Amino acid sequence: MSKLRIPTLAPIALAATLLGGAAIAAGINSDAQGPQEGEQKEQPGEHAEEGEHGGVLHESMESLQKNMKGLRRLLGKPEAKEQALTMCAEMEMSAISGFMNPPESPDGLEGAELRAYQADFKKRMLKVTETIIDLELAFDSGDADAIKKIYRSLGANKKEGHDIYIK
Repeated sequence: MSKLRIPTLAPIALAATLLGGAAIAAGINSDAQGPQEGEQKEQPGEHAEEGEHGGVLHESMESLQKNMKGLRRLLGKPEAKEQALTMCAEMEMSAISGFMNPPESPDGLEGAELRAYQADFKKRMLKVTETIIDLELAFDSGDADAIKKIYRSLGANKKEGHDIYIK
């Protein structure tokens, strides 16, 4: 009977997620005090000036893209397993950050329609996170066929998401 080995980076990703949640909670508590003099309160889902690239969601997606490109160079290189696992952990954190910062309203959606739009995005980001974890496990086990298959599915998820959320 083989032993099931939990990737060593999973606890690190979990700790980062929990610490990130604590930081978010602290931010929420500081928002309860209201904006300071000269500040404007950020609206939910607002992460950068309108029409400007940036913000938490953009940075999360850029990090996912950078690590996907890096992983592509590691496909078929079992000796790069530790580097691949590190990239997977970074991708997990980026996907969770994206989950926490859904896109703003397209075309003026409001109320229930906006919440449904953002909920769909969050569900997709959870699926991306699950797929990255599967990729991490495949790298850890050295299953080259599974690595390539899962990597391709991440690329398909990316294209589908861009078709829906980038206008």
